[in-house]
Amino acid sequence: MDKKEFIVRRVLLILLAVNISHVLSQDIYKSIRVWSPDPEKIQGIQQLGIALDHSIIRPGLYVDIVISEIEEKILLSNGIIFTTIINDLTRYYQAQNIPAIQRDFPLGTMQGNYTWTELNLRFDELKELYPDII
Repeated sequence: MDKKEFIVRRVLLILLAVNISHVLSQDIYKSIRVWSPDPEKIQGIQQLGIALDHSIIRPGLYVDIVISEIEEKILLSNGIIFTTIINDLTRYYQAQNIPAIQRDFPLGTMQGNYTWTELNLRFDELKELYPDII
C-alpha cells in the first residue's frame, strides 16, 4: 500500500468515525418556559450562551426557549427555574406528522413531500397514464 492510499484510507476512517459519533450523539431538544423574565434574567440566560433568537417572549409573563439537554444542565446549575413544555421536540413533531385528510394521490416520504427519486417515479407514472398531456 502506497502512502497516498494510506492517507485516503485514514481520512475515510476518520470521517466514518465522526459521522457515527454524530449519529449516536443526537441532541434532544426541548421547549421550556421561563416565568417572570425581567431584563436581568434574560441577559443572564444570554450570557450563559443560550440563544434567544427564536424564543417567544411575553414581556413580564414568560419567555419560551428551545434548548438542548446540555443547555438545560447549564440553566439548572445556574439556578434558573423553568417549566418544560415539550420534553422531546423531535418525537413531538414526528407524532404530529399525520395527514389531516385523505388524498387522491400518495404523499412523499419527506413530511409528505416527494424526494427527487419519488418525484421522477411519479412523473413517469403520470406520463404512462396521460401520455397526451405530459
